[in-house]
Amino acid sequence: MARSIGLNAVAKEAGMTPEALYKALSESDPPLSTLLAVVKALGLQLYVKPRVSSGCG
Repeated sequence: MARSIGLNAVAKEAGMTPEALYKALSESDPPLSTLLAVVKALGLQLYVKPRVSSGCG
């Protein structure tokens, strides 16, 4: 989705440089703050809900 909008536009909206955004999203475990900034820049919302379990943990 970031590619269709444009990496530069997403980075700017997220308050990052395109290089920093690319590096952060290339990591196997980017910071949550980066992910939230990108989600917001894309005009999306992130929801957390309890998972449905079949008994244990």
